[in-house]
Amino acid sequence: MKRIVTLLLVCATLFSLAGCKKYEPQKSTELESTKVAALQYGSKKYEVNYELFRMLFLSAKETVSGNDPAKFEGEGGAALLEEARALALDKMYEIYSVFALCDELGIKLYSRKVDKAVEESITVSIEGGFGADGQEIVGLGSYEKYLENLSLYYMNYAVQDLMLRYSYGVSAIGAHYRGTTDAYGNPNNDGNLTYTADDVTAYYNSEDTIRIFLVFTTLGELRATELRDTIASMPTQEAVSAYILGHTTASEADAKVGLVIGRYSLDSASYGNVTEAAFALAEGETSQPIEGIYGTQKGHFILYRAEKSAANLAENRESVASYYVENEIGKKFAAAKEALVQSATFTEFYKGLLLENISMLEEKK
Repeated sequence: MKRIVTLLLVCATLFSLAGCKKYEPQKSTELESTKVAALQYGSKKYEVNYELFRMLFLSAKETVSGNDPAKFEGEGGAALLEEARALALDKMYEIYSVFALCDELGIKLYSRKVDKAVEESITVSIEGGFGADGQEIVGLGSYEKYLENLSLYYMNYAVQDLMLRYSYGVSAIGAHYRGTTDAYGNPNNDGNLTYTADDVTAYYNSEDTIRIFLVFTTLGELRATELRDTIASMPTQEAVSAYILGHTTASEADAKVGLVIGRYSLDSASYGNVTEAAFALAEGETSQPIEGIYGTQKGHFILYRAEKSAANLAENRESVASYYVENEIGKKFAAAKEALVQSATFTEFYKGLLLENISMLEEKK
């Protein structure tokens, strides 16, 4: 799937007192703004436009086909389109779970503050500048090129605006629960998620938590399979750890300490298949290579399910506590998402969509 653009939120751009934007928003067409679904979370209602579903569906088509359009032709094509539809809807619920949680927490994603952050992000992506991490961003040069670039990711202005607010919301929810730190990692504010040492211990020992050694390789599927088979042939957990540490680029933390994964502790959009594969393993088992992206690199994950132990918990309690926090946040997203799924109603327009005809070349009205 082409990665959904969530451009960095960066430092200030001037607003006029009248509120005029430097780059005026482009209006959606009548077709693009047609409603496809209504969602509800508590008393709050959300309407989903076709333009968002279109972006998610076209991106999902790339995922399910491995970016091979020929797979949609002939036998099996219709089933593959339905698979893309399901993936798009899942992402739609995930996006609106962020809006729902923000509303519940009083985080306003439509406010002057967020409007300004969105405008700043657009300005930097056009004119260039520096991201929040200090990395230089090369601008696209003109507003026209910016809009053309959005279309490459199946977006228009309205979808990009929504996705920027979604990205802002993810960060704001995380900051609410985790707290915030300064540039040196020192706490600025404590988070609103409180827990005890007993909570962390219970999390580590629960059936909803596993420990894995993780390998990521960019050497291709054949080499990944060979690497997987070698790891699977190791007689003991200690031998697996030593081999991973000595023959791959995995860090000591990934190869020896391991990751403590809760069912909700990994980003489901990016690593849902990794979590699913990890929990399908028995202790001492090795996964098949799992295609994915780590950072910006494409490759394969290989997972080995390691034994949990009191010694491992004692030596790594601080990192396990951070996994606990992420899992608790993940639970909140999952609960909101499930509520939205249960509330969803779809319009006649959506029910009449021909999936094979969805494209960015539809007639403008």
